[in-house]
Amino acid sequence: MKSFFASLAVFFITQPALSQSITVADFKKIIEFPSLQEAKKHIEGKGFKYYKVTDSKVENVTTTSWSYGYNAKKDEATAWISVSCDGDKPIRTYYEVFDFTLSMPLVNDVSKNNYKFEEIDQDDEEFTSRYAISDYYLFQYQKKDTKLGYKFECIKKFSKADPLNGTSIKYYPHGNVKYTVEMRNGKWNGASKSYNEQGILISEGMYKDDKEEGTFTFYNEQGVLTSKENYTYGSLKDATFYHANGKVRRTYQYLMDKRSGKSLAYDEEGSVTEESFYIGDKLFGSFKQYVKGVESFSAYYSNDTLSGMFTKTLFNEQGERYAQERGSYKAGYPEGKVLATFDKTKDTLWLKNYKNAEPVGPWKFYTVDGALNKTVSFQSGTEKELIRYEKGVPAHKVEFLASENSEWKFRYTYDSGSEKKELNLALPVSDYVVTGVLFDYFEYVSKLFNTDNILDASHKNGSYLLENQTVRMEGSFNQNNPVGIWKSAYLKSGATSQGVFNENGGELLEQFTNKKGKPFSGSLSYENGLFSIQINVKKGLKEGLTTIKNSKDGSIKELLYKGGTLVQP
Repeated sequence: MKSFFASLAVFFITQPALSQSITVADFKKIIEFPSLQEAKKHIEGKGFKYYKVTDSKVENVTTTSWSYGYNAKKDEATAWISVSCDGDKPIRTYYEVFDFTLSMPLVNDVSKNNYKFEEIDQDDEEFTSRYAISDYYLFQYQKKDTKLGYKFECIKKFSKADPLNGTSIKYYPHGNVKYTVEMRNGKWNGASKSYNEQGILISEGMYKDDKEEGTFTFYNEQGVLTSKENYTYGSLKDATFYHANGKVRRTYQYLMDKRSGKSLAYDEEGSVTEESFYIGDKLFGSFKQYVKGVESFSAYYSNDTLSGMFTKTLFNEQGERYAQERGSYKAGYPEGKVLATFDKTKDTLWLKNYKNAEPVGPWKFYTVDGALNKTVSFQSGTEKELIRYEKGVPAHKVEFLASENSEWKFRYTYDSGSEKKELNLALPVSDYVVTGVLFDYFEYVSKLFNTDNILDASHKNGSYLLENQTVRMEGSFNQNNPVGIWKSAYLKSGATSQGVFNENGGELLEQFTNKKGKPFSGSLSYENGLFSIQINVKKGLKEGLTTIKNSKDGSIKELLYKGGTLVQP
C-alpha cells in the first residue's frame, strides 16, 4: 500500500495527561474547519503549544505542528499533532502520542464506532490499519513494540494529501518532498516526480494502474539530464543515455525488460563509436567500433563472448590510420595467428600467435621498411624476453628474471659491437597496476635505454656493466644507489681504478693505478652516452676539478677534489 506519511522527529517520554482526550471527532472537526486559524484554536484548546511550520514547496501544501509536554532541551514531547493545509484549508491531521494511557481513548473510539475497515499493512516496525469514514480515511499506526506508542492520521479524500486519490506526497524526514504521484482508487495513475533531499528534480514520468507508462526522464544530482526510458504497461521498451552536453551517449532496445536488439554508442560530438546487438541482455552477432567515423574494430559475439574472425584498425599519434590487424577469437580470447600489416605497403607490421588463450612465441615486430624491429618470447603464457634490433642485428635485450616482494626483476643488456651495457632492475608492480602485464615493463625498459641511456634509468638494482671504446665499468646498485666495489678500466690511457661506495651511495675512496700497477697521475676521460667525463688525478687520487658535460644540452658540472675527497660539489 502506498500511503501518504510525513514523519516528524519524536521520542518516547512520559508527561501528564492531556486536558481533554483527542477523538476521531476531533480529527474530522479539524479537517472540516474552513481555515487553519480555526483549527489552531481548537488544537490549542486541548492544551497543545505551537511548534513550527514546514513548507513542502510542492503543491502549495504546508504543515503546522503543535506539541504537548514539550522538553526544549531534548526536543521531545508527550504528544504531537500536526495539520497539513492546501493553501489555508486543512486536509490532513496527524497525531502521535507516547503515553499508552493517552492513546487508549482514541483506540477505543475507533473500535466502538465500527468504522469500515479496508486494509492492514505492516513493515519491520509497525502495523498500519486503514478505515473509511464518509469523506475521510483514518489510518492507525501501531508500533510492534506497543511501549513506543501510537500514531493516527486522518486525511480528506481526493485532497492533495489523499494517498489513494489525487496527489500523494512522500516526504524526507526534514520535511522536503521526496516524491509526488497522482493516485486513483489506491493505485498510481498519472504524473510522478521524484526529488533529492535538496529539492532538485531527479526523475519524472507517468503511471497507469501502478505500472510505468510512456517516457520516464532521469536527472543527476545537479538536475542535468542523464537518461530517458520508454515503457508500455510497466515493460521497458527502450532507453537512451546522454552526455553532460545533452547529446546522446548510448541507446538500447528491450524485450521483457532485457536488452534485445540494436544498440548504438556516440561520442560527445554525436558520432557513432560503437554498434552492437543484444539478445536477452547478452551480446550476439556483429560488433563494431569507430573512431571519428572510421571503423576501428569489427568482430562477432556469441552468448556475450567474442568468437570468430576480427579486424582492428591501428592509428598513429595524429589519429591517422596506418595499419590493420586480423585474427580470430575463441571463447573470448585470441587464438592462432594474429597478423598486422601496413596499409600502404601491405608488409607485415607484427605477427603474434596464441594457443589455448595464452600467447606463444616468438612474436615478431617489423619496421615500415620491412626490417625486424623486435621479438618477444613467452614461457607458460608470460613474457620472458624482449629483443630489439638495430639494422637487423640483436642489440637491446630485456629478460624477465623473477617476481619477488611486489617487484618484477629484469636484466638489461646492450651490445652494439663497439659498446656493451648490462644492468639489473627491480620495478615495483604498482607502477603498472592498471595494465598488470609484463609487456609494458619490457617496453618501458627497452625504450628507456633506446632513447636516454642506461645510467638514466630508475629502479637500478643489482649488477651493472658499461663497456665502450673509452671505458669498461663494473659495479652494483641497491635501490638506485651505487654500492660496494666499483672497478673501471680507461682504455685510452691503460689506467684502472677501484672505488668503494657506502650503502647510501656515498663515495668513500677511489684509487687510480697505471699499467704497471703504480699510482697514476694525469688526466682521464670517458663517455657513457649521456655524459663526457674528465677526471684529474695526482698520485693515484682525484685532485682538482672533475668535469661532467651533458651530451644533450652541453651543460657542464664541476666537482672539486683534494686528496681524493670531494670538497666542493
